Amino acid sequence: VPALQDILEHAFETALLSGIMAGKLIGGIHRGVLLELEAAEIYNDWLADWFISTAQTLAGFYRSLGVTGFVDTNNNTTSIRNQAESLDEKRVHDH
Repeated sequence: VPALQDILEHAFETALLSGIMAGKLIGGIHRGVLLELEAAEIYNDWLADWFISTAQTLAGFYRSLGVTGFVDTNNNTTSIRNQAESLDEKRVHDH
């Protein structure tokens, strides 16, 4: 059962590993191994997968406490990814 400390540690770990991943992808671009768009897609997919996994864990935890209002992410990961991609597209068009 995740406690507040576990959630904060996970957030710190996510931030740290996100920076490491970004650095590795930037290095790949710099060395000519990756194109910028490839690196962006890799990062986006990696982060989205991590988000979905975290959302599933937290939704299950809160459902176990009887909190309502969470999507059943175990049966709806495609929908979550589609929503995230729609937000990305909107952000691109707004800029």
